[in-house]
Amino acid sequence: MVKYLLFQGNIATTIDKLSKNIGLVGTEFRNCEFEYELMENNKQITTFRINKFYSYCKPEQQRIIFGVLNALQNDYSVITYYTNFLIINTDGSQRTSTKDETIVIRNVQRKVLEEFGVSRIFSIYRRGEKVVKNFYNRVYEILNDEYDFKCEKYYNQIQIYADMEGLEKLDLELNIDDEESKVFKDEIRHHFALKIKDRIKSDYESNQQSADKKDKENQKKWDENTEYKNNIPHDIQELLDIGVYNEADVKSKLLPKPKTAYRYPESHIEVLYYLCDCLLLDMCS
Repeated sequence: MVKYLLFQGNIATTIDKLSKNIGLVGTEFRNCEFEYELMENNKQITTFRINKFYSYCKPEQQRIIFGVLNALQNDYSVITYYTNFLIINTDGSQRTSTKDETIVIRNVQRKVLEEFGVSRIFSIYRRGEKVVKNFYNRVYEILNDEYDFKCEKYYNQIQIYADMEGLEKLDLELNIDDEESKVFKDEIRHHFALKIKDRIKSDYESNQQSADKKDKENQKKWDENTEYKNNIPHDIQELLDIGVYNEADVKSKLLPKPKTAYRYPESHIEVLYYLCDCLLLDMCS
């Protein structure tokens, strides 16, 4: 990060851009053309799975990037950074949010999170692309109707002001040459990929356990349900009485078996691990 800021100076950027530029993720990360190519070549890679992959990356990226920025700002005092928003206006122009606009956007986000019954935006991303789209459409609706923002969309933005003299001194103190920097980048990127794979595996296992629990609960309710006996049609009751049907036959006809809970398919881990290699390590083949 020090070397990048020495080269770049003061910047307005995003977590994804910083992640690419300092080597935390691969060069194909958030590359729509490359993602489309992956989906064309492998039908198991879908928009849902790509979005799911990014939802695993997002919190870990935030933790790492803001951890580094906080260290450079608070421990070494060589930068000052602020978070705000890049607003895309309805006429296609763009602007950086003012302090007051930033506060309004955050307040509206919090209110919409409450409408959706969650407290964290990450919880919205875990629900899938459709819920994410509905969430932000609702935020834009309130911003435009109640605050006259004239906002088409907005993006999280990080404004960094660099103390070039301080960064130069810190760079000398760290004494890391370009070759060592490349080695560190590779190590960090591989470590990041392993963390994301751990998240993928943990979420898969949690999904399977949750589905097992839900299926057992639904089966128990079905087994204990006797209300159907009060609504057995006359013709079926006659067949039951003469032994053509038994109790289990009748119950299955009048009370269909509960649907099984949603489970990630068996290929889920394999496909998302492959996305890690492609989008984090640039190692797809």
